[in-house]
Amino acid sequence: MLAEEQATADRKEDVLGALGKSAAKLREKLGESLASVTKYNQPLEQATTASLEALQQYSDGLRVQREQGDVPALPYMKRATELDPGFAVAYAALGINYSNLNQPNLAKENFQKAYELRDHVTQQERFAIEAFHFSYATGEMDKAIQTYTQWARTYSSDYVPRGNLGASYSMLGQYEKSITEINASLRLEPDSAIAYGNLADDYLALNRIKDAKAALDEVSKRNLDTPYLHLSRYHLAFLENDPSAMQEQSSWAMGKTGAEDAQLSDESDTEAYYGRLRKARELTLQAVELAERNGSADTAAVWQVNQALREAEFGNTPSLARLLPRRRL
Repeated sequence: MLAEEQATADRKEDVLGALGKSAAKLREKLGESLASVTKYNQPLEQATTASLEALQQYSDGLRVQREQGDVPALPYMKRATELDPGFAVAYAALGINYSNLNQPNLAKENFQKAYELRDHVTQQERFAIEAFHFSYATGEMDKAIQTYTQWARTYSSDYVPRGNLGASYSMLGQYEKSITEINASLRLEPDSAIAYGNLADDYLALNRIKDAKAALDEVSKRNLDTPYLHLSRYHLAFLENDPSAMQEQSSWAMGKTGAEDAQLSDESDTEAYYGRLRKARELTLQAVELAERNGSADTAAVWQVNQALREAEFGNTPSLARLLPRRRL
């Protein structure tokens, strides 16, 4: 024990204020200079949220996303923004959920809202909001990488910037750099299911099958599970030419919202790989219809675009006009 600080709040509404004052005193006891404490001592209710209930929903949402994935985390983040419409970092987290679920329009909408509210956050949260804005709203990956790097350097114990920096490098095809950053993130937070999935896919992209398998074995030992991890296991089984393992992942996804349509899209790629284009088209159609029934029009469009790219690779360019999604007025 290096230091401790305790406070009592008379009412629930006073909890965040008491917590903020205690944190400032604790920082002094731990050796931070008075000038630094004063400079970075923005009250919690101003920097994050004035709603204790919203903060609880947000915190629970982060935990659920880390352990179970984005679909079960969505209700928590939505509720947090409902309880406090000015909760900037909750909008950013909601944007991440939607982005991971292939819903770019909803993701961009929430990232934009967070960006507009970024003057009411801590410095650490501002790093996050600006990095997400560059990554997902504007597509300025160079600025995103610069922001993630500065965030990681300033808050070296935060696992998020290292993991997202890895994801950014992966999007640019720089898999070795991505692996380095994701492993650094996992040393800080070894129970991040998303990070293990990203790590496994990076290894698969480099044809490092044993390393990918080791990453997926480790996440199983930690009892972490997300739909994304099952897709990674499907990809591994495909590269190992293991039809039974592929079928196991397909069976797991059946009937699961946010998982089944992604699995069907992956299966369509498998069928196309073996030249069974008619079957591939049928599976894509099922994936599109399922995503639309689940209210995920953006996701449905992603599966259509994936099919269009596949048709182009087969030289079926006349089919593209029928496949690409149309914008509606």
